[in-house]
Amino acid sequence: MNLENLKPQDMQEPPDGPQDVEPDQEIEDRRRGWRERQQRHRNREAAAADSRSWSPLSDDVPSERETFEILERIQDHHVRKVVYRQGLVAADALDLTPNRYFWKNGLQKTLKAIEELRELKKGFEFAAAEIKAGRAKPEEKIDGQVS
Repeated sequence: MNLENLKPQDMQEPPDGPQDVEPDQEIEDRRRGWRERQQRHRNREAAAADSRSWSPLSDDVPSERETFEILERIQDHHVRKVVYRQGLVAADALDLTPNRYFWKNGLQKTLKAIEELRELKKGFEFAAAEIKAGRAKPEEKIDGQVS
């Protein structure tokens, strides 16, 4: 196209203000942003729930398939099945929840962790009672307690 041959009707003035995005595209962009924010939120929630399920006191019992994935360090599938069955028997006999922590760390470490958490809870309860009774200030360390 030759600029010398242009007629005034061929020349268009630039539109006033910034070019608007098509309404459908704007709506789609908003929806995409909303979906991304929602997915990030769901991922954070899932991560928090997953971290809680690895606690020694968690009530979240994994499925048999998930347990076999946790026990993947045991190479032989038959041995893995026997460990799974015996773990369920031991957990039932000791009134434990066979949660992810139990399967990952074993019976002895689970019992030790639960006992440590109970001692810690007793220490917190004792400290709270001392503070409530006015015998200790919140910032003071109470002797004989789990630190």
